[in-house]
Amino acid sequence: MPSISDFVPIRRETLATIRPRVDADANPGLVPADVNFIDTTPGGFYWDLTQAILLEVERLWDYASVEVPAVMFLTYAWGEFLDEHGENLGLPRKDEARATGTVTFTGTAGTVIAIGFEVATEQVDPEQDPVAVVTTASGTIPAGGSIDLAVQAVEASAAGNVAMATLTVPQTPLDGLASTSNPDALSGGADVEDDEAYRVRLMLEFAAIQGAGTIADYTRWLLARPGVGFVTVEPIWAGPGTVRCIIMDTANNPLSAAAVWDAQVDIDPPGAQTTLSGSGAVSVTTATITVASTTNFAGAGAFYVGAQRITYTAKTATTFTGCAGGVGTVAAGTTVFQGGRGLGRAPIGAEVLIASGSITTVTVAATVVPRTGFSLDGTSGTTALRGTIQNVVGEYIDNLPPGEDVILNHVEAQFFKVDGVYNVSGVTLNGVAADLVIASLAVSELVRPITLA
Repeated sequence: MPSISDFVPIRRETLATIRPRVDADANPGLVPADVNFIDTTPGGFYWDLTQAILLEVERLWDYASVEVPAVMFLTYAWGEFLDEHGENLGLPRKDEARATGTVTFTGTAGTVIAIGFEVATEQVDPEQDPVAVVTTASGTIPAGGSIDLAVQAVEASAAGNVAMATLTVPQTPLDGLASTSNPDALSGGADVEDDEAYRVRLMLEFAAIQGAGTIADYTRWLLARPGVGFVTVEPIWAGPGTVRCIIMDTANNPLSAAAVWDAQVDIDPPGAQTTLSGSGAVSVTTATITVASTTNFAGAGAFYVGAQRITYTAKTATTFTGCAGGVGTVAAGTTVFQGGRGLGRAPIGAEVLIASGSITTVTVAATVVPRTGFSLDGTSGTTALRGTIQNVVGEYIDNLPPGEDVILNHVEAQFFKVDGVYNVSGVTLNGVAADLVIASLAVSELVRPITLA
């Protein structure tokens, strides 16, 4: 995005243009030989007396001709001035958000984990506090020895997005608790929205086509939600009237089920809702699917189980019949719902599914030939390349939208963006010299460090 340094001043005034005018005004109509002529020679008494004032005048001109008009334009405004543009549009800056996820508690059967129980990461840096989370639901460790409970970060910030298996330090002694760990990374944590991300959202108000449910509308609605950093809209993904929106956090990582459901309720709340009946893993590939109740569901149509859309031709009080489209098994008790009633932001008749992606890890290997004066690790006084290469490759792979394949030639091209790389060969993705196919609800993530030779 442009910065204020790109703004063209309304009027250019510097000390070189201000000084001659002031000197001329000090001697109006006088010639140097006149006894009343004031000596304006640099270093003289007059010059010394006026120089500091004229420097300040130069600053005032810069402020009046650059900064003041610049803040009037959305393209160049910053900080609180950008906030004022947002207020005028009814789009306030997003506040920080807490990361959410799940922690597995392992221990003696019957041990009760209360709401608010705190678990943290190990403190590896004495100058930096560990990340702490608290449970948002209570539970009792069953006979199997472990239970998964929802947690949220104590502090709202992007720092709460910790990696899997890092929440291992209970902050309160508890008899019967043997260990804790998070099976997946926490996500959804975000810092206060920075100027550039905020500016992009505000520009969408002007640049994108708006209406009753355009792609731009869904993008704007979802980007305004705390913790959401990336949005992919798939119109007509399962036929006319269907829309799938894939949302990711500010680091392009999957959001928690709770965050996805909150977005679902905001965009297209269920007009009918129930739960999947059965025990354990229930197949959804059968023609008849049993639920707790079909009250308020249409006589025929489609419903959602998780991220799956299943069509049906008829229903009874507790079953959907003529079902098609389901894949594999789903846990009993999973929410089953039907939207499209116009109860949220989406227009009536628009059946919207909000989903989040999964992670597909990508390993990269290559042989690099550095230019003279460069090496991979900076040996013998040369400039190191390894870290820079890893960063530029990661910028490409980590920011691809859900379902977009990682293209081998694009990865190879990233190497040549690094000053000091003469040639590269033998580039592979997950051990294969070919494009890497990414599933529709998955995003790619570079495994660090990459293998360079």
